[in-house]
Amino acid sequence: RRGDFPVLLGEVFALAKQRSRNGDPVLENRAALNSLAERVLGSRLMSQQGIARTDRKGEVRLAGRVDFAQHFALSAFLAATGGEGLSEMAGLYKELKDAQGGSGFSFNDLAADRAGSRFGKAATRSRVQALKMQELLALAKSSESFFPQVDDLPEFMPQQEFEKRFGGVGQPAYQRMIEQIEARIAGLPIYAD
Repeated sequence: RRGDFPVLLGEVFALAKQRSRNGDPVLENRAALNSLAERVLGSRLMSQQGIARTDRKGEVRLAGRVDFAQHFALSAFLAATGGEGLSEMAGLYKELKDAQGGSGFSFNDLAADRAGSRFGKAATRSRVQALKMQELLALAKSSESFFPQVDDLPEFMPQQEFEKRFGGVGQPAYQRMIEQIEARIAGLPIYAD
């Protein structure tokens, strides 16, 4: 099950937990998220001299989709290293670009981005939180504790359709969708106190 995102997540956090016995759990979790993003993105994250080295030995899937694994892993890495705001801004930028001629604006992808952002922040917020996340994730086998239900969210919308249905970023209909996504993420077991 090497292509199963929750299993890979469990493996990297089990290793982070083991390495934290003699190290800093926040740094170990950052390293785990870096390694996970590298694996999911096919070694394109830290390529030398800006040249992407594609190393795909089977695609990794989250909730049945490769793109969800990519969105989540990259967002978690960005949040852990550059902050949740940077991560969310990058995800929104990608969706706006997709609406202009790519695969279309997707609230599903945006939900994966936001869940990854929340995850990356939670995994590296503090020593106590980092250890808690390691404990919870070391045996992960499914995504239900960290990834929201997204299959009913609108996606594949060209810019004109997105603006017609949601008015654009920051408009009331758009904000309602973001609030719904945030509520789903906040309700996940891993974020419960």
